[in-house]
Order: sequence, then structure tokens, then C-alpha cells
Amino acid sequence: MKIHVLRKSAFSEKNRGQRCLLPVSFFRHYCPVIIFLLLCFVCNHCAAVTGNGNIFLDRYRNLPEVKQIILVEQSAAAPSEGTLFLFVKKTPEGEWQETLRCNAFLGKNGIDKTQEGDKKTPSGDFGLLRAFGVKDDPGSLIPYTKLTGSMYLCGDREYYNQFIDVSRMDHRCSGNSEHLIRYVPQYNYGLFLDYNKEGVYGKGSAIFLHCFGSYPYTMGCISVAEENMVKILQTVDQNARICIYSNESAGFVVLTDVVPEVETEMRYYTLYNFVGDRICGYEEPVAFVTKETAAALQRVVAELAPLGYTLKVFDAYRPQMAVDHFVRWASDHKDVRMKWYFYPEEEKETLFAHGYISARSGHSRGSTVDLTLYDIRNDCDVDMGGTFDYFGYCSHTDYQHLTEQQKKNRQLLQQVMRKCGFRGINTEWWHFTLQNEPYPDRYFNFPVRRL
Repeated sequence: MKIHVLRKSAFSEKNRGQRCLLPVSFFRHYCPVIIFLLLCFVCNHCAAVTGNGNIFLDRYRNLPEVKQIILVEQSAAAPSEGTLFLFVKKTPEGEWQETLRCNAFLGKNGIDKTQEGDKKTPSGDFGLLRAFGVKDDPGSLIPYTKLTGSMYLCGDREYYNQFIDVSRMDHRCSGNSEHLIRYVPQYNYGLFLDYNKEGVYGKGSAIFLHCFGSYPYTMGCISVAEENMVKILQTVDQNARICIYSNESAGFVVLTDVVPEVETEMRYYTLYNFVGDRICGYEEPVAFVTKETAAALQRVVAELAPLGYTLKVFDAYRPQMAVDHFVRWASDHKDVRMKWYFYPEEEKETLFAHGYISARSGHSRGSTVDLTLYDIRNDCDVDMGGTFDYFGYCSHTDYQHLTEQQKKNRQLLQQVMRKCGFRGINTEWWHFTLQNEPYPDRYFNFPVRRL
């Protein structure tokens, strides 16, 4: 999700003040071209300020109460670095204007915070709870609290992730809390994000947008230069949003947004899978795929529609953290809760050797999908003579102990998927990869969730 803005044109100093001595015929022939180029410029400019191509700007375009958005985009090259963009809504139609762009530091270990102490900045879409600082109010639009020696961001269970003044209550914060006035210059100015506003103990606390400190990273906050922090305080109000994301997922889409006819049953978001737990990284039951894969699956659905079928997807993009979860599970030979459902013919100790579990998965490249045929008229899965994720010979594409109809169903799926640019594998009838996948050597790790 790159933010594109237009660069100002530069004109040579030596050409200034010179008269235009072009013949009339020049304008007769080239005026339409000039007008076309100007229209292209205007259209591109509108795209830049209205936020086309950025999910967060699009999300709040038609909400009149949200007049400012802070975007924080993590760098692909350095996980603890990023760029902060400040956008202000300029018209009732939702046109956004970029008013600030600056460098930002993020958590030492990047983004996608899950727990206290992981040194990660949370990713997602957040509100702002309060403005504060060691220094005097610089003209903040959000009510501003000047810090005193009795103010803490509490890390204790009773008041976890709460901004408190111990001089006004019967509580003494422990060493897990932040004595705010001691953080100079970081908290010269700051904004308190509503991450974990429910106060779930251990999920993470004290997530601020604040001034730069001494290091090129934070312990989980976002930091910018002090002069930029002042500009932000003078611009955003209490309805503003701050959205933190990685541009890793820029080439991906939610499949059902592109192909709404597709059915989904995202097994790794549920407990009904070969592990028996929700798998790490599956935070929402949605299917992410690369844009190219979505376009190819749209062609598949078009091929199947006259037959009364569509596709049902069990898994698509799979973050590397999920693959790591599978590896940890396979190494624990005592956990066989789901054996009789998914691998009754296999001993768990053989899953690595037989290729059912590995340290890398093509799913992490974003162009591999696990799917079946779905009968639209009868609202049910088509009988393929086997179930998704069954570890055994009956899952092989050419398994012969099937009814003639089951064989035809498998052949139909294989034929249509190949026709639309996918290749399968012999050991799993449901598994397909886009032949011309856009990221053949890159394994992604962002979580499965809508931003």
C-alpha cells in the first residue's frame, strides 16, 4: 500500500522571461495532446489526494467525522523504520490532502504486537485517547495534559494500560509502570493510542506516538522528530485515526472482495484442523491471495458457473508463523488429538519424512490455494471422494478406489484449474499454485486479517 504523491515540476531558470515564438500550426496540431496531458495530470492528482489505493483513506473517505488520518507505513528493508503520512480531508466528498510526510521509528522488532515486552508496535487502525507532554501545550486540538511527577501509565493488573495520577488515588504503581515525566525527550509531546483499551493484562500497554529518543527504534511505540510531533498535535482532533501497517501486503487482496462468488471455510482459523487449535497468524477467517491469483480464480469461477458450480476455499496465503506452528506441533509426538480425523494411517513421527509437514510452504508466497468444487444449487461441497487435509493415499490426485463420479469430479477440478493457469500436486487433490506466481522466492509473514 504505497502512498503516491506528485512531484512539483521544475523549470529551467534560463527559459524564464523568454517569449513563445511557436507557429500557429503548432497549437492547431498539438493543443489536443496538451489538453489530454493536462487532464491526465489532474486525474493523477485527484487519485493522490483522494487516497485511491490505500485501504485506510478509502475506509474513512465517506465518514464526515473523521477529518484527519495518520498513516504509518513500515519499511520493507528495515523493520524498525517507517514513514509517517498525515492526511487532512479537504472536501465533503472525501478528498484527502497530504500535509506531512516524515521519517518514523517503530518497535525494535517491527510491528504486529501480540504481547507485553515483545518490542513490537501494534499494527492496525486505532483512535487517539489523549495528548500529553512534559512541555507546555503547543496548541493541541486534542485536550492536552501537561505531565507532573505523579502521572504514570500503569502496568499493574488492576489499572493495566491506564493513564493515572497517583496523587488522586490510593494506588502506587510498580516497576512495570512508566513514570511518564522521566522520559525526556521522548515524552516532550505525545499521543496515547487506544490499542488494548480494554486493558487485557499482558497484551501490551503504553503505546504512544511521541518524539524521537536516543535510538533508531522504540520499545513498541512510534516516534518522530519533535517539530513533526508539534505539527501533528496542532492538526489532529479526537476523531482522527492512526493506521499502522506494512507494505508487505501491498500485492495481496481478500479473495472474496474480488470474487464474491467464492465460498470460504478457513480451517486454520478454527479448531477443526489437524492440529486442533487455531493456527498462529490466522486472526480473521478471510482468504488472502496475490492480486494475480485472485484474477486467475475469477476465471475459474467463470468457467464453473455454467455447470452450476463455484469454488470453496479452505486455505490461501499462510504466514510463515503458521508454518512454524505446524513444525512445533509435529515435533510434539504426544499431541495426537486429531489423529483419527486427519492422519489415522500415519504415525506422527513420520509426517516430516513423508512430506506432510515442512519448514517452508508455497502458501506463504501468496499464490497457492487449497480448494474444492461447490454445488451452488444444492448448497454443498461436491463429492471428491476424500476430505481436505487428510494425510493418506486417498488424497492423491490419481487415487483409483473412487466411484466414477468422484473421479470425474476430481478430473473436472484439475482440468479447470490447469486451464486457468494453475498447477497441482500429486499428493493433494485440493492444492494448486499459480504457474506464473509473482513472488516465487519470497515467503511472507504478515498475519491473516483485514487491515
